[in-house]
Amino acid sequence: MAKYCIQCGAKLADEAKFCPNCGTASVQSQAQQVQQPQVQQVGQPQAAQPDAAPFDYGAPTPPPAAQVGEYAYGGAAEPAFDYQPFAGGQGGGPAAGYSRRVNDPEILAAVQKSRRVAKGFTFLLVPLPVVGFTVYSFFSDMKTADAFRYGLILGAIFLVFALVSFVKERAANTYEATVIDKKTRRAYHKNDSDTYYTEYITVARTTAGKKVRYVEREGGALPAWNYLEVGDRFMYHPQFHFPYELYDKSRARYIPCVNCSCHNPLTADRCQKCGLPLLK
Repeated sequence: MAKYCIQCGAKLADEAKFCPNCGTASVQSQAQQVQQPQVQQVGQPQAAQPDAAPFDYGAPTPPPAAQVGEYAYGGAAEPAFDYQPFAGGQGGGPAAGYSRRVNDPEILAAVQKSRRVAKGFTFLLVPLPVVGFTVYSFFSDMKTADAFRYGLILGAIFLVFALVSFVKERAANTYEATVIDKKTRRAYHKNDSDTYYTEYITVARTTAGKKVRYVEREGGALPAWNYLEVGDRFMYHPQFHFPYELYDKSRARYIPCVNCSCHNPLTADRCQKCGLPLLK
């Protein structure tokens, strides 16, 4: 049987041990070179599998009937707040009645944040007199020990006023009242009898029969004087920066924000400045 070079395929003599063409030492017969291709048995092809159906997550599970339209607050279920303007008022504004949004978690969170900021600022003022007097003693004839003592006394006074203010704030209660009078009077500064200013006094009577007076000075915002009129029935909320809530808000010229005191139109539902819900 003829032999062929396994490298270049040249025909070789039967006794050849090297290919005369390429010099390859390994030679084999044609029968050895030709190999039958191996057939890999892979079995019968399987039928195409259909795509798996997508997982059906289903519709969201509705809450129990007792919780529909409610939110959890303070450990108990409270009615959900409807932020749509109430009908029946002036120009689509609020109708008569006190708002239940006074317990809105969003408003309460903003009030708590404002209180924390105010307390932090107050306590920062306490050590300032000590630091200020001590520094002043370095550039004056005042002894450092005396400066430190004066600063400590003034800081203690600041601290006492702050603590009294916090206690009074926590002790204050919400009450309902009706405006019975508004008046102004001229007053003068105690240290300068020639300098006068105007005081704006709003007088109201609570449902318990107690007379209360809100005294405001010219140059300020005058919230009670500008918002309340004689005959107005209102609720006083001491926890809010703007504490007055009219019973019949349709008589008002604006809806104040309890947090930033911004004046909003009667048709507004949220404060146009800070975005908090309005008492409607």
